Amino acid sequence: RRRIVVALVVVLILGFSLAPELGSRATYAGPLTAGIAVALQNVILSVAAYFFLIGRYGIRVGDRIQIGDVTGDVVDIGLVRLHLVELDPSSGDARPTGRIVTFSNSVVFQPTSNFFKQLPGSNFAWRRISLTLAADVDYGFAQRLISGAVATVYDTYKDELDQQQHALQRSLAVHIGSTEPRTRLRLEQSGLEIVVLYPVILSRAAQIDDLMIHALLSTIESEPRLRLVGGGLTSIQPVDATAGNAPPSPAQPQPAK
Repeated sequence: RRRIVVALVVVLILGFSLAPELGSRATYAGPLTAGIAVALQNVILSVAAYFFLIGRYGIRVGDRIQIGDVTGDVVDIGLVRLHLVELDPSSGDARPTGRIVTFSNSVVFQPTSNFFKQLPGSNFAWRRISLTLAADVDYGFAQRLISGAVATVYDTYKDELDQQQHALQRSLAVHIGSTEPRTRLRLEQSGLEIVVLYPVILSRAAQIDDLMIHALLSTIESEPRLRLVGGGLTSIQPVDATAGNAPPSPAQPQPAK
């Protein structure tokens, strides 16, 4: 019993003698841990973002995404960063520029990063062409002719778009807007502006754009009552969903989650 009592006393004495030293170490370890966490903030965010990127509606190798002003196809998704083959969308069919772009995964947590991707199973985007006709042109007649020219080109790839639309509706279980082209009329000071909105298949975007322009110009040239004025036929522009002029279509890129 005496030995047990002596041992307990020795343990208590050692405990009390070491307590201040352990307390000082804990006090030192607190700021050190906080400093390490701050220094590795981007790494920690990148690792956390990795699990967002590989989620159900995340990105996969081969997906086309847009981060800020950079558009590219994903070639690698790492634990802290991802790599894209940069594409030049100004060429119409988005050809590779020959460069690899690297982003930290933490870019998904930045409110101004503008991280977008195509919906799974979709392979099309929207285009906009504006034509300015003389103000005295019969707007109903002009809209019918131009809509007919657009429909002629659209019918050549309509079946492929319908298949994509049906696949999206089955996989997402939500209503997907129509991919039918449409025209809008606006009366400007320079004349009657007709805005043509139509979808293109990304793999054949440049070809479809060329066919659409040729069809519109041929229709206007063959009909004397359709006279271009002012800016005439403007260049083809991608439809900007943030500008409020985009049709409700799955072709618009969606934020990756």
